[in-house]
Amino acid sequence: MSGLASFVVPDLDSASEVVEELLTLLPSSSSSPPPTNPTTDPADRLLTGIENIVPDTQTGSYDMRNNSPGS
Repeated sequence: MSGLASFVVPDLDSASEVVEELLTLLPSSSSSPPPTNPTTDPADRLLTGIENIVPDTQTGSYDMRNNSPGS
């Protein structure tokens, strides 16, 4: 275990809501394609500087906040 918490909720009802939302991201069976969501992000957009996001070494670190839109 890493000790990383992706979701923190105050009670069981909230936890159930989070689990329900997460389950909508999975296919209904192993033979079904995953659900898709419409996007306005153009598939042919330029990704300048993408080669500099991940460090050269496997043990290198980076801050994802510097690589997300609006940063």
